[in-house]
Amino acid sequence: MDFNISQCLNPDCLHQNPPQTKFCQRCGSRLLLGDRYRAVGLLGQGGFGRTWKAIDLHRLDSPCVIKQFLPLQQGSGAVKKATQLFRQEAMRLRDLGKHPQIPDLLAFVGQEEKLYLVQEFIEGKTLRQEVEKGGRFSEDRVRKVLADLLPVLDFIHQHQVIHRDIKPDNIMRSPSGSLFLIDFGVSKQTSASILSQIGTVTGTPGYAPMEQVRGIVYPSSDLYSLGVTCIRLLTGCLPIEKNGSLADELFDHRRLRWVWREQLQNQSQTISAILDAALDKLLQDLPEARYQNASEVMADLERDGQTQKVGELKGSDKPAKEEKLLAVAKKLQSNLQEKEKAIAELKKTSKNTGDAASGFARLF
Repeated sequence: MDFNISQCLNPDCLHQNPPQTKFCQRCGSRLLLGDRYRAVGLLGQGGFGRTWKAIDLHRLDSPCVIKQFLPLQQGSGAVKKATQLFRQEAMRLRDLGKHPQIPDLLAFVGQEEKLYLVQEFIEGKTLRQEVEKGGRFSEDRVRKVLADLLPVLDFIHQHQVIHRDIKPDNIMRSPSGSLFLIDFGVSKQTSASILSQIGTVTGTPGYAPMEQVRGIVYPSSDLYSLGVTCIRLLTGCLPIEKNGSLADELFDHRRLRWVWREQLQNQSQTISAILDAALDKLLQDLPEARYQNASEVMADLERDGQTQKVGELKGSDKPAKEEKLLAVAKKLQSNLQEKEKAIAELKKTSKNTGDAASGFARLF
C-alpha cells in the first residue's frame, strides 16, 4: 500500500493524488477527512460502503481505518434506513468503550453529504487468511479461538449489541497473537429500534442462521455464526462463490443440514466429545435449542474429559474394560501354569513314553 498518495473518497472519482494535495486534482473534492485523516488505499468494500486504510495527521501519521457510508440502494427510504444503521454503529462502538479486543472508535464525521467512521487500525491477519495460507486448524487452535472470543461476545451481548456478521474474515489476529472482533457495521441493538421494525437483513451467506436471513436476530444468532466459523476452521472448508451461487462442502442443500462430521471423517480427523457436543448445540436450527449466551458455552467447554475423542470409549468405561481384559489374561495364564505342572508330574510318574502320551491326551 502506497502511503505517498492522498486517495480521493468521492465514489465517482477515486483518483490518487500527491500526498500534500488538499483537493482532488480531478473532481475537486476535499481529500482530508475532518481536516485530519488522509486515505491512502482501499481495504475492502461491501453493500454499505468502502473501507480505507488511512493515517492520522494529528497523531504523527498513525495508521487508522476510514469506513465510508455508501449504500448501494438508492431512494429516500433505503438511504434513510441505511443511514440510521450507520449512525447506530457509531453510537454502539462509542458505548462499547475501550474493550481490548474491539477496535476503538476515533471519530464520526459527516463531510460532503457522506458519513464516515474512523477506527483504530488493527495490524495482523484475519482467520480466513490463516486458513487459506496454512490450512485447517487443529482442535487446540479452535478451542483457543473460542476461549478468546466467547468473552468478547458475552461483553457485547450484555451491552445489548448483536454483531450479526461473525466469520473468519471479521476475526483479526494481531502480531502478538491476540484476537480482535472487527467490523460492527451490520450490528444492531437488541432493544426495539427502527431496524427491528423493518426487518433489515444483514450478515454473510454460509454463516448466518435462518432467523437472521428473515430479519430477526438474537444473541444465539451470533453464537450460531461462531459455531459455523469453528467448523470451517476445523475442516478448512470455506464457502466459495461460483457462477453467482455459493458452493459449500460443509452444507447439504438437499437435506438442509451441516455435514461437518463427515468432512472430519474424510480427513481422518477426530475431536473431543465435549467440543463435538458444543458445536452441535451451537449449530441447532432452532434458536431456542442453541446456547442462549456465551457463558453457557464457556461453562460446557471447561468441563472434564476434554481429551476424549469422538468414537473412542468413554473415559469412565475405559478402566472397567481394561480391568476385565486383565482378569481374563490372568485366568488364562493360571490355567496354563496348572497344565504345565500336570504335564511335569506325568513325566515324573509315567513308567514309559506311551503312558506319558496317554496322560497328555487326557489333559487336552
